[in-house]
Amino acid sequence: MTATASRLAADVSVAWADIGKVIGISLLVGVGLVVVFAVGVRVLSYRAAPDGPHTPTRASIVVAGVLFLICAAVATYGIYLLVKK
Repeated sequence: MTATASRLAADVSVAWADIGKVIGISLLVGVGLVVVFAVGVRVLSYRAAPDGPHTPTRASIVVAGVLFLICAAVATYGIYLLVKK
């Protein structure tokens, strides 16, 4: 190693705690978003009666819509964080 390379190697440090925070938050948001979307799909597929027609109730449509809007808002915010200057 040259003197410059060894000096640069000595100055490099990794903030492992910060990397752990980023990984943890990314996993929580990623898994949470999938769970919210899956619950929205499940609520939308709810039947009023077990043998009844497969038409969702008005309440299930509203709840599913709110859950899907949450998913869209989180995805939009993530894109905003990536593109902002």
